[in-house]
Amino acid sequence: MSRENEQELLKLPIFLQFHFKFLRFSLAAFDEFHFALDSMTAHKKYKYIIENFPLIIQRSKQENIASLLNVSQEILSRIRSEIY
Repeated sequence: MSRENEQELLKLPIFLQFHFKFLRFSLAAFDEFHFALDSMTAHKKYKYIIENFPLIIQRSKQENIASLLNVSQEILSRIRSEIY
């Protein structure tokens, strides 16, 4: 959707209401995700991501997942071998 189309839709009260609800939901999920990751070990973080955000695991490169977990790719390989 182009920015212009979005701006036109935001003039409609029903779309504006939907838009705000969607933003609140997205921010809450983002906040929960980061809070959870900050308080877990790398092993638990990986399990949490598998259970709650499987597309991240499926679509991301191993180096990006390792970076998200704040571990090396070697440590990520060990975590993956323990889980699978």
